[in-house]
Amino acid sequence: MDNYFDIENAIHEVKSKRIKKYLQEVLSTYYNCEYRSCIIMLYATTFADALEKIKTMSDVYQNEKAAEFLEEYENGRKANKSYSSLEKEEYVEKSLYWDIPTRNVFRC
Repeated sequence: MDNYFDIENAIHEVKSKRIKKYLQEVLSTYYNCEYRSCIIMLYATTFADALEKIKTMSDVYQNEKAAEFLEEYENGRKANKSYSSLEKEEYVEKSLYWDIPTRNVFRC
């Protein structure tokens, strides 16, 4: 069966050592049935990877929009210690995360 996605093999293809380490932690939390931690770590990894790629676009390719985005992101991050304005407006305030029940729904 050749039409399946193997996350463990895909992680080995990731070029960034930092993102690779984060993805291994995501997988570890999933295998340990720590689903809430897995989701939060996957969110953080996705955001870190996107930010890393935007920095590359700005630094290596001198992309002006990427540089503008990074400047806006840094200004928002400095203004709000908990979250950048981007995270707060787009993810935290609009998120259903706060409605997740506190009891463990999934059992291994």
